[in-house]
Amino acid sequence: MKEENIVDLEIGDDGRLILFCGRGSDFSRGQDQQFVLDSVAALFTRGIVELAGQIGREHGYSGRWMFALGLTNLTGKMTSAALNRFGGGYVPYSAERYLESTEVVTSELLAQPGAVTHRLVRRLLRGLGTGAHGYQQLLL
Repeated sequence: MKEENIVDLEIGDDGRLILFCGRGSDFSRGQDQQFVLDSVAALFTRGIVELAGQIGREHGYSGRWMFALGLTNLTGKMTSAALNRFGGGYVPYSAERYLESTEVVTSELLAQPGAVTHRLVRRLLRGLGTGAHGYQQLLL
């Protein structure tokens, strides 16, 4: 199986949740340039945030959670949203990698999963020129 087709969720005995997705970018048909699938990053981030909140509630854990989002091999890639709109103010990503982390408690995961997601993805979206545009439902 190709790495780009892998989505792996690991749940450890210590409560650790690790989500690995091997497909942070892709080629569009007829294009020789890869595009960042920032929508996938935002969607999966929101999903893992909600899952952690549900696990915390189900098992009575009200303590702290550490979250991190990382993407690599980004230099020069544009958002996949650029395929749908001509121009649009999108810019190639200027760094090799993206890494953001945040710490939250279970009550915030349950009450404000969009705010937690936003903290993790906002710099990526801004760096690609998409901002929160188009992702409001995931970031609320």
